[in-house]
Amino acid sequence: MAIFTLVSDTEAKNLINRSNLGKFISMQGITNGIENTNYFLTTTKDKYVLTLFEVLKKEEIPFYIQLMCHLSKNGIPVPDPQILCNNSYISELNGKPCIIVSRLPGKYEPLPKNLIALQQVQHWLLYIYLLKIFRIINQICEDFHGG
Repeated sequence: MAIFTLVSDTEAKNLINRSNLGKFISMQGITNGIENTNYFLTTTKDKYVLTLFEVLKKEEIPFYIQLMCHLSKNGIPVPDPQILCNNSYISELNGKPCIIVSRLPGKYEPLPKNLIALQQVQHWLLYIYLLKIFRIINQICEDFHGG
């Protein structure tokens, strides 16, 4: 089981109601996983995932948020971090830093079971790699041209 920190409906409702994510409808624990506590959240606006970080400290989380935002803005299907009540991506529940991200369609698959799924993973990994190369080349050109 991967629910290490219990969150009540009332606690989740209070967090959601102080944001622009709609009104709380329901919450369901996600039992897959090994490090963080995750819950599916449903609101009047959309479906989300609430993650409580069990190991990472609050100051370590911005890197992952920035990475997800960057990938999401570049069309890669990753969860999109949501701004919460304190005008930040990070909040706290039960003494743990937490974030809420968009919920992607689909379900947990431990291993891709067919060639098409493997090709999709390969496609996105190549795309991420090419984005990184393009960014490096852009930075080199800017440095070379002094700006």
